[in-house]
Amino acid sequence: MRENLWISNLKKAIDEKTVKPIRNRGEAVQMLRVNIQNADNIIGNIIKANQKKQFFMVLHEYKTRMPLFPNEKIRDTLYNIEQFKFDALL
Repeated sequence: MRENLWISNLKKAIDEKTVKPIRNRGEAVQMLRVNIQNADNIIGNIIKANQKKQFFMVLHEYKTRMPLFPNEKIRDTLYNIEQFKFDALL
């Protein structure tokens, strides 16, 4: 089955938008910030739409408190959890 020319052009346009070559560290950092902000907005919208459910209340509190902790503290905590997860699972 041959693909429709319009669909083919659309796929090509999307690929060009989403798969941009990164020329330097600054562009990589900026792209990462944009992607993180987009993910944050999506999660925020999901939380708002389900704000009466207990899980999303907890998720909202977690999301609200996240900026209060420096990245180094989060990384150290995750590292410690990773180190001891096998002991916890026994």
